[in-house]
Amino acid sequence: MRDNLRNKFGVFLICLTAVLGVDVSYAGCGQNINEGIQKIIDEERVKYHIPGIEVSISCPGEDSPRDFVSGTTTLNGDVPIRPEHLFQIGSETKSFISAVILQLEAEGRLSIYDPIGNYLKNIPEAWQDVTIQQLLNHTSGIFNYTEVVELWTALMTSDFKMQFSSDELISFVKNKEFNFFPGLGWSYSNTNYILAGMVVQAVTGKSIEEEINTRLLQPLHLSNTYYYAGAYNDDMLQRMAHGYSSIGLFPDEPKDITSQNMSWANAAGAIVSTSHDIAIWLRHLLTDDNLLSANQRQELLSLVDVENGQPLPFESDKVGYGLGVIRFNLPSGEIWGHDGGTFGFISHMSWLKCNDVVITAIVNHVDKSEADGLGSTAITMDLINFIQQADTTKQCQMGLMPSKRSLSKQLQSIRSLDRLVPKRSQ
Repeated sequence: MRDNLRNKFGVFLICLTAVLGVDVSYAGCGQNINEGIQKIIDEERVKYHIPGIEVSISCPGEDSPRDFVSGTTTLNGDVPIRPEHLFQIGSETKSFISAVILQLEAEGRLSIYDPIGNYLKNIPEAWQDVTIQQLLNHTSGIFNYTEVVELWTALMTSDFKMQFSSDELISFVKNKEFNFFPGLGWSYSNTNYILAGMVVQAVTGKSIEEEINTRLLQPLHLSNTYYYAGAYNDDMLQRMAHGYSSIGLFPDEPKDITSQNMSWANAAGAIVSTSHDIAIWLRHLLTDDNLLSANQRQELLSLVDVENGQPLPFESDKVGYGLGVIRFNLPSGEIWGHDGGTFGFISHMSWLKCNDVVITAIVNHVDKSEADGLGSTAITMDLINFIQQADTTKQCQMGLMPSKRSLSKQLQSIRSLDRLVPKRSQ
Protein backbone atom coordinates (compact mmCIF):
# COMPACT_ATOMS: atom_id res chain seq x y z
CA MET A 1 0.00 0.00 0.00
CA ARG A 2 2.94 2.35 0.69
CA ASP A 3 4.25 2.01 -2.87
CA ASN A 4 0.81 2.81 -4.22
CA LEU A 5 0.36 5.79 -1.93
CA ARG A 6 3.64 7.54 -2.61
CA ASN A 7 2.38 9.23 -5.79
CA LYS A 8 -1.23 9.49 -4.63
CA PHE A 9 -1.52 13.07 -3.90
CA GLY A 10 -1.09 14.60 -7.30
CA VAL A 11 -3.63 17.34 -6.99
CA PHE A 12 -2.91 19.18 -3.79
CA LEU A 13 -0.78 22.03 -2.46
CA ILE A 14 -0.23 24.77 -0.09
CA CYS A 15 2.77 26.72 0.94
CA LEU A 16 2.99 29.31 3.63
CA THR A 17 5.39 32.17 3.04
CA ALA A 18 5.74 32.84 6.76
CA VAL A 19 7.05 29.32 7.25
CA LEU A 20 9.23 29.36 4.15
CA GLY A 21 10.55 32.82 4.83
CA VAL A 22 10.06 33.86 1.20
CA ASP A 23 8.47 36.99 -0.19
CA VAL A 24 6.16 35.81 -2.97
CA SER A 25 4.22 37.95 -5.42
CA TYR A 26 1.13 35.89 -6.16
CA ALA A 27 -0.27 35.58 -9.66
CA GLY A 28 -3.89 35.23 -8.55
CA CYS A 29 -6.82 33.98 -10.59
CA GLY A 30 -6.37 35.89 -13.82
CA GLN A 31 -9.18 37.67 -15.62
CA ASN A 32 -12.60 36.40 -16.69
CA ILE A 33 -12.18 32.82 -15.49
CA ASN A 34 -15.78 32.07 -14.54
CA GLU A 35 -17.05 31.01 -17.95
CA GLY A 36 -14.07 28.72 -18.52
CA ILE A 37 -14.45 27.02 -15.15
CA GLN A 38 -18.15 26.40 -15.74
CA LYS A 39 -17.36 24.92 -19.16
CA ILE A 40 -14.83 22.51 -17.65
CA ILE A 41 -17.14 21.12 -14.99
CA ASP A 42 -20.14 20.89 -17.36
CA GLU A 43 -18.17 18.93 -19.96
CA GLU A 44 -16.33 16.66 -17.55
CA ARG A 45 -19.42 15.88 -15.50
CA VAL A 46 -20.97 14.39 -18.64
CA LYS A 47 -17.73 12.68 -19.67
CA TYR A 48 -17.33 10.89 -16.34
CA HIS A 49 -21.05 10.20 -15.74
CA ILE A 50 -21.14 12.24 -12.54
CA PRO A 51 -24.61 13.32 -11.32
CA GLY A 52 -23.47 16.51 -9.61
CA ILE A 53 -20.39 18.64 -8.99
CA GLU A 54 -19.63 21.52 -6.64
CA VAL A 55 -16.51 23.62 -7.25
CA SER A 56 -15.30 26.70 -5.41
CA ILE A 57 -12.38 28.97 -6.25
CA SER A 58 -10.90 31.25 -3.59
CA CYS A 59 -8.90 34.03 -5.25
CA PRO A 60 -6.45 36.27 -3.38
CA GLY A 61 -7.96 39.52 -2.21
CA GLU A 62 -11.56 38.36 -2.61
CA ASP A 63 -13.79 38.16 0.46
CA SER A 64 -15.65 34.99 -0.54
CA PRO A 65 -14.98 32.00 -2.80
CA ARG A 66 -16.60 31.87 -6.23
CA ASP A 67 -19.01 28.94 -6.46
CA PHE A 68 -19.77 26.78 -9.50
CA VAL A 69 -22.19 23.86 -9.79
CA SER A 70 -23.20 21.40 -12.48
CA GLY A 71 -25.71 18.58 -12.61
CA THR A 72 -28.32 17.26 -10.22
CA THR A 73 -28.63 16.01 -6.67
CA THR A 74 -29.62 12.51 -7.81
CA LEU A 75 -28.65 10.16 -10.61
CA ASN A 76 -30.82 11.00 -13.64
CA GLY A 77 -32.70 13.46 -11.46
CA ASP A 78 -34.10 16.91 -12.14
CA VAL A 79 -33.23 18.83 -8.95
CA PRO A 80 -30.19 20.98 -9.79
CA ILE A 81 -27.19 21.07 -7.50
CA ARG A 82 -26.94 24.32 -5.56
CA PRO A 83 -23.85 25.67 -3.76
CA GLU A 84 -25.47 24.96 -0.37
CA HIS A 85 -26.00 21.24 -1.02
CA LEU A 86 -24.00 19.07 1.37
CA PHE A 87 -21.49 16.41 0.36
CA GLN A 88 -19.39 13.99 2.38
CA ILE A 89 -15.75 15.13 2.36
CA GLY A 90 -14.15 11.94 3.71
CA SER A 91 -10.49 12.24 4.67
CA GLU A 92 -10.42 16.01 4.40
CA THR A 93 -11.84 15.62 7.92
CA LYS A 94 -8.30 14.77 9.04
CA SER A 95 -7.15 18.37 8.68
CA PHE A 96 -9.86 19.45 11.15
CA ILE A 97 -8.72 16.87 13.71
CA SER A 98 -5.10 17.99 13.33
CA ALA A 99 -6.10 21.62 13.83
CA VAL A 100 -7.96 20.82 17.07
CA ILE A 101 -4.95 18.93 18.42
CA LEU A 102 -2.56 21.73 17.49
CA GLN A 103 -4.79 24.24 19.28
CA LEU A 104 -4.76 22.03 22.37
CA GLU A 105 -0.98 21.95 22.17
CA ALA A 106 -0.83 25.75 21.98
CA GLU A 107 -2.94 25.82 25.16
CA GLY A 108 -0.42 23.59 26.94
CA ARG A 109 -2.85 20.70 27.33
CA LEU A 110 -0.78 18.21 25.34
CA SER A 111 2.27 17.94 23.10
CA ILE A 112 2.21 16.22 19.73
CA TYR A 113 5.39 14.46 20.88
CA ASP A 114 3.56 12.83 23.80
CA PRO A 115 2.96 9.07 23.66
CA ILE A 116 -0.72 8.31 23.26
CA GLY A 117 -0.51 6.00 26.26
CA ASN A 118 -0.47 9.16 28.40
CA TYR A 119 -4.10 9.72 27.41
CA LEU A 120 -5.54 6.40 26.24
CA LYS A 121 -5.50 3.50 28.66
CA ASN A 122 -7.63 0.91 26.87
CA ILE A 123 -5.33 0.41 23.91
CA PRO A 124 -2.85 -2.39 23.22
CA GLU A 125 0.39 -2.15 25.17
CA ALA A 126 2.32 -2.11 21.89
CA TRP A 127 0.61 1.14 20.91
CA GLN A 128 1.32 3.00 24.17
CA ASP A 129 4.56 4.64 22.99
CA VAL A 130 3.24 5.79 19.61
CA THR A 131 3.24 9.59 19.62
CA ILE A 132 0.39 11.89 18.64
CA GLN A 133 2.57 13.26 15.84
CA GLN A 134 3.05 9.74 14.46
CA LEU A 135 -0.72 9.35 14.33
CA LEU A 136 -1.21 12.61 12.47
CA ASN A 137 1.53 12.06 9.87
CA HIS A 138 0.86 8.33 9.39
CA THR A 139 4.22 7.09 10.68
CA SER A 140 2.72 5.05 13.55
CA GLY A 141 2.71 1.74 11.67
CA ILE A 142 -0.72 0.91 13.14
CA PHE A 143 -2.87 -1.16 10.80
CA ASN A 144 -5.69 0.51 8.86
CA TYR A 145 -9.09 -0.61 10.17
CA THR A 146 -10.84 0.17 6.89
CA GLU A 147 -8.86 -2.61 5.23
CA VAL A 148 -10.27 -5.28 7.55
CA VAL A 149 -12.90 -7.52 5.95
CA GLU A 150 -14.78 -8.00 9.22
CA LEU A 151 -15.72 -4.32 9.35
CA TRP A 152 -17.34 -4.43 5.93
CA THR A 153 -19.05 -7.72 6.67
CA ALA A 154 -20.69 -6.07 9.69
CA LEU A 155 -21.67 -3.03 7.63
CA MET A 156 -23.09 -5.03 4.74
CA THR A 157 -25.05 -7.27 7.11
CA SER A 158 -26.71 -4.20 8.65
CA ASP A 159 -27.20 -2.45 5.27
CA PHE A 160 -24.74 0.18 6.51
CA LYS A 161 -26.98 1.10 9.46
CA MET A 162 -24.69 -0.13 12.26
CA GLN A 163 -23.51 2.40 14.83
CA PHE A 164 -19.85 2.07 15.85
CA SER A 165 -18.01 3.67 18.74
CA SER A 166 -14.34 4.63 18.46
CA ASP A 167 -13.41 1.70 20.70
CA GLU A 168 -15.32 -0.68 18.46
CA LEU A 169 -13.54 0.60 15.37
CA ILE A 170 -10.05 0.17 16.79
CA SER A 171 -11.01 -3.29 18.08
CA PHE A 172 -10.86 -4.49 14.47
CA VAL A 173 -7.08 -3.97 14.45
CA LYS A 174 -6.00 -4.37 18.08
CA ASN A 175 -4.49 -7.76 17.31
CA LYS A 176 -2.84 -6.76 14.04
CA GLU A 177 0.92 -6.45 13.83
CA PHE A 178 2.52 -3.11 13.07
CA ASN A 179 3.17 -2.41 9.40
CA PHE A 180 6.59 -1.20 10.60
CA PHE A 181 8.16 -0.03 13.83
CA PRO A 182 6.67 3.37 14.76
CA GLY A 183 8.59 6.20 13.14
CA LEU A 184 10.43 3.97 10.67
CA GLY A 185 8.02 3.98 7.76
CA TRP A 186 4.93 5.55 6.27
CA SER A 187 1.54 3.99 5.64
CA TYR A 188 -1.82 5.74 5.39
CA SER A 189 -4.05 4.42 8.17
CA ASN A 190 -7.49 5.68 9.12
CA THR A 191 -6.95 4.09 12.54
CA ASN A 192 -4.48 6.87 13.31
CA TYR A 193 -7.21 9.48 13.23
CA ILE A 194 -9.69 7.40 15.22
CA LEU A 195 -7.04 7.35 17.94
CA ALA A 196 -6.34 11.07 17.48
CA GLY A 197 -10.03 11.77 17.99
CA MET A 198 -9.96 9.68 21.15
CA VAL A 199 -7.04 11.77 22.42
CA VAL A 200 -9.10 14.94 21.84
CA GLN A 201 -11.96 13.49 23.86
CA ALA A 202 -9.68 12.32 26.66
CA VAL A 203 -7.95 15.70 26.99
CA THR A 204 -11.04 17.90 26.76
CA GLY A 205 -13.75 15.69 28.21
CA LYS A 206 -15.91 16.79 25.29
CA SER A 207 -17.04 15.18 22.05
CA ILE A 208 -15.17 15.56 18.77
CA GLU A 209 -18.24 17.28 17.34
CA GLU A 210 -18.28 19.88 20.11
CA GLU A 211 -14.55 20.62 19.80
CA ILE A 212 -14.74 21.03 16.02
CA ASN A 213 -17.81 23.23 16.31
CA THR A 214 -16.54 25.60 18.98
CA ARG A 215 -12.92 25.80 17.87
CA LEU A 216 -13.22 25.78 14.09
CA LEU A 217 -16.68 25.96 12.55
CA GLN A 218 -18.21 28.75 14.62
CA PRO A 219 -15.22 31.14 14.56
CA LEU A 220 -14.86 30.74 10.78
CA HIS A 221 -18.64 30.91 10.17
CA LEU A 222 -18.64 27.57 8.34
CA SER A 223 -22.40 27.25 8.63
CA ASN A 224 -22.70 24.40 6.13
CA THR A 225 -20.13 22.10 7.72
CA TYR A 226 -20.99 19.35 10.20
CA TYR A 227 -19.17 16.56 11.97
CA TYR A 228 -21.76 13.80 11.78
CA ALA A 229 -20.52 10.38 12.92
CA GLY A 230 -23.87 8.61 12.86
CA ALA A 231 -27.15 8.31 10.98
CA TYR A 232 -28.27 11.52 9.28
CA ASN A 233 -31.55 13.03 10.43
CA ASP A 234 -34.27 13.99 7.94
CA ASP A 235 -33.18 17.62 7.78
CA MET A 236 -29.62 16.62 6.91
CA LEU A 237 -30.76 14.15 4.26
CA GLN A 238 -32.92 16.79 2.60
CA ARG A 239 -29.91 19.11 2.36
CA MET A 240 -27.54 16.52 0.91
CA ALA A 241 -26.67 15.63 -2.64
CA HIS A 242 -27.18 11.88 -3.02
CA GLY A 243 -23.99 9.84 -3.24
CA TYR A 244 -23.63 6.81 -5.50
CA SER A 245 -21.13 3.97 -5.66
CA SER A 246 -20.56 1.51 -8.48
CA ILE A 247 -17.20 0.12 -7.42
CA GLY A 248 -15.75 -2.15 -4.75
CA LEU A 249 -18.59 -3.49 -2.64
CA PHE A 250 -21.16 -2.32 -5.19
CA PRO A 251 -19.79 -3.30 -8.62
CA ASP A 252 -23.02 -4.12 -10.44
CA GLU A 253 -24.95 -0.85 -10.60
CA PRO A 254 -24.85 2.55 -8.89
CA LYS A 255 -26.04 2.23 -5.29
CA ASP A 256 -27.38 5.24 -3.41
CA ILE A 257 -25.46 5.21 -0.13
CA THR A 258 -26.57 8.63 1.13
CA SER A 259 -28.45 7.35 4.17
CA GLN A 260 -25.67 5.09 5.45
CA ASN A 261 -24.62 5.48 9.08
CA MET A 262 -21.28 7.31 8.96
CA SER A 263 -20.09 6.23 12.40
CA TRP A 264 -17.70 3.85 10.65
CA ALA A 265 -15.78 6.92 9.36
CA ASN A 266 -15.65 8.74 12.71
CA ALA A 267 -12.72 11.13 13.16
CA ALA A 268 -11.09 9.75 10.02
CA GLY A 269 -13.78 11.05 7.68
CA ALA A 270 -17.25 11.90 9.01
CA ILE A 271 -17.57 15.59 8.06
CA VAL A 272 -20.14 16.79 5.53
CA SER A 273 -19.71 20.19 3.93
CA THR A 274 -19.80 22.26 0.76
CA SER A 275 -17.01 23.19 -1.62
CA HIS A 276 -17.55 26.81 -0.52
CA ASP A 277 -16.93 26.11 3.17
CA ILE A 278 -13.93 23.89 2.44
CA ALA A 279 -12.32 26.61 0.30
CA ILE A 280 -12.66 28.98 3.25
CA TRP A 281 -11.35 26.29 5.61
CA LEU A 282 -8.20 25.48 3.66
CA ARG A 283 -7.19 29.12 3.27
CA HIS A 284 -7.65 29.76 7.00
CA LEU A 285 -5.88 26.55 7.98
CA LEU A 286 -2.77 27.56 6.09
CA THR A 287 -2.68 31.33 6.56
CA ASP A 288 -4.76 32.45 9.56
CA ASP A 289 -2.63 33.17 12.63
CA ASN A 290 -5.78 33.41 14.73
CA LEU A 291 -6.55 29.77 13.93
CA LEU A 292 -3.07 28.35 14.45
CA SER A 293 -0.02 30.04 15.91
CA ALA A 294 3.19 30.21 13.87
CA ASN A 295 4.71 27.35 15.87
CA GLN A 296 1.69 25.11 15.43
CA ARG A 297 1.46 25.88 11.71
CA GLN A 298 5.11 24.99 11.31
CA GLU A 299 4.31 21.63 12.89
CA LEU A 300 1.28 21.25 10.62
CA LEU A 301 3.50 21.75 7.56
CA SER A 302 6.49 19.70 8.75
CA LEU A 303 6.72 16.96 6.15
CA VAL A 304 7.68 13.32 6.09
CA ASP A 305 8.55 11.33 3.00
CA VAL A 306 5.64 9.08 1.98
CA GLU A 307 8.16 6.46 0.82
CA ASN A 308 9.93 5.97 4.14
CA GLY A 309 8.39 8.24 6.79
CA GLN A 310 11.59 10.21 7.33
CA PRO A 311 11.64 14.01 7.67
CA LEU A 312 11.46 15.75 4.30
CA PRO A 313 13.10 19.14 3.73
CA PHE A 314 10.86 21.84 2.29
CA GLU A 315 13.15 22.19 -0.71
CA SER A 316 12.64 18.53 -1.68
CA ASP A 317 10.59 17.80 -4.79
CA LYS A 318 9.20 14.59 -3.29
CA VAL A 319 5.65 14.06 -2.08
CA GLY A 320 5.40 14.96 1.59
CA TYR A 321 2.77 14.46 4.28
CA GLY A 322 2.35 16.89 7.16
CA LEU A 323 -0.28 16.68 9.90
CA GLY A 324 -3.41 15.96 7.89
CA VAL A 325 -2.14 17.87 4.84
CA ILE A 326 -0.21 16.79 1.76
CA ARG A 327 2.36 18.63 -0.34
CA PHE A 328 2.90 17.74 -3.97
CA ASN A 329 5.11 19.38 -6.59
CA LEU A 330 3.88 19.97 -10.12
CA PRO A 331 6.00 21.54 -12.87
CA SER A 332 4.11 24.76 -12.22
CA GLY A 333 4.76 24.78 -8.49
CA GLU A 334 3.71 23.34 -5.17
CA ILE A 335 0.22 22.28 -4.20
CA TRP A 336 -0.93 21.58 -0.65
CA GLY A 337 -4.21 20.16 0.58
CA HIS A 338 -5.85 16.74 0.83
CA ASP A 339 -8.42 14.54 -0.84
CA GLY A 340 -11.29 12.58 0.62
CA GLY A 341 -13.26 9.56 -0.46
CA THR A 342 -16.30 7.76 0.91
CA PHE A 343 -18.45 5.22 -0.88
CA GLY A 344 -20.45 7.80 -2.80
CA PHE A 345 -18.42 11.02 -2.72
CA ILE A 346 -14.96 12.20 -3.75
CA SER A 347 -13.52 15.55 -2.68
CA HIS A 348 -10.36 17.52 -3.40
CA MET A 349 -9.02 20.64 -1.73
CA SER A 350 -5.92 22.26 -3.23
CA TRP A 351 -3.95 25.42 -2.60
CA LEU A 352 -1.72 26.64 -5.43
CA LYS A 353 1.21 28.44 -3.85
CA CYS A 354 2.32 30.44 -6.87
CA ASN A 355 -1.18 31.72 -7.60
CA ASP A 356 -2.42 31.85 -3.99
CA VAL A 357 -5.61 30.22 -5.27
CA VAL A 358 -7.66 27.58 -3.44
CA ILE A 359 -9.58 25.08 -5.58
CA THR A 360 -12.11 22.73 -4.02
CA ALA A 361 -14.17 20.15 -5.90
CA ILE A 362 -16.68 17.54 -4.73
CA VAL A 363 -18.57 14.94 -6.79
CA ASN A 364 -21.34 12.51 -5.83
CA HIS A 365 -20.50 9.36 -7.78
CA VAL A 366 -17.66 6.89 -7.22
CA ASP A 367 -16.94 4.53 -10.11
CA LYS A 368 -14.00 2.95 -11.93
CA SER A 369 -12.87 6.28 -13.35
CA GLU A 370 -12.13 7.44 -9.79
CA ALA A 371 -10.09 4.32 -9.01
CA ASP A 372 -8.18 4.91 -12.25
CA GLY A 373 -7.21 8.42 -11.17
CA LEU A 374 -9.66 10.13 -13.52
CA GLY A 375 -13.10 11.58 -12.72
CA SER A 376 -12.78 14.20 -10.01
CA THR A 377 -8.97 14.02 -10.12
CA ALA A 378 -8.93 14.88 -13.82
CA ILE A 379 -11.43 17.68 -13.22
CA THR A 380 -9.21 19.14 -10.50
CA MET A 381 -6.14 18.91 -12.73
CA ASP A 382 -8.02 20.68 -15.52
CA LEU A 383 -9.05 23.43 -13.12
CA ILE A 384 -5.47 23.88 -11.91
CA ASN A 385 -4.21 24.00 -15.47
CA PHE A 386 -6.92 26.49 -16.46
CA ILE A 387 -6.15 28.81 -13.54
CA GLN A 388 -2.48 28.82 -14.42
CA GLN A 389 -3.13 29.34 -18.12
CA ALA A 390 -5.33 32.30 -17.21
CA ASP A 391 -2.43 33.87 -15.33
CA THR A 392 -1.47 36.79 -17.56
CA THR A 393 1.82 37.28 -15.68
CA LYS A 394 2.89 33.77 -16.80
CA GLN A 395 4.93 33.47 -13.61
CA CYS A 396 3.27 30.19 -12.61
CA GLN A 397 3.67 28.36 -15.92
CA MET A 398 6.97 26.65 -15.29
CA GLY A 399 6.33 23.48 -17.26
CA LEU A 400 3.76 21.20 -18.81
CA MET A 401 1.09 19.67 -16.61
CA PRO A 402 1.06 15.86 -16.54
CA SER A 403 -1.31 14.27 -19.03
CA LYS A 404 -4.49 12.73 -17.65
CA ARG A 405 -3.31 9.31 -18.79
CA SER A 406 -0.01 9.78 -16.99
CA LEU A 407 -1.81 11.03 -13.90
CA SER A 408 -4.18 8.09 -14.12
CA LYS A 409 -1.27 5.65 -13.96
CA GLN A 410 0.24 7.49 -11.00
CA LEU A 411 -2.96 7.59 -9.00
CA GLN A 412 -4.37 4.16 -9.83
CA SER A 413 -5.52 2.41 -6.65
CA ILE A 414 -3.96 4.96 -4.34
CA ARG A 415 -6.75 7.33 -3.41
CA SER A 416 -8.71 7.49 -0.17
CA LEU A 417 -11.48 5.56 -1.87
CA ASP A 418 -9.30 2.51 -2.35
CA ARG A 419 -8.51 2.34 1.35
CA LEU A 420 -12.22 2.02 2.03
CA VAL A 421 -12.31 -1.35 0.29
CA PRO A 422 -10.92 -4.35 2.21
CA LYS A 423 -7.86 -5.81 0.54
CA ARG A 424 -6.81 -8.44 3.00
CA SER A 425 -7.90 -10.00 6.28
CA GLN A 426 -4.68 -10.32 8.21
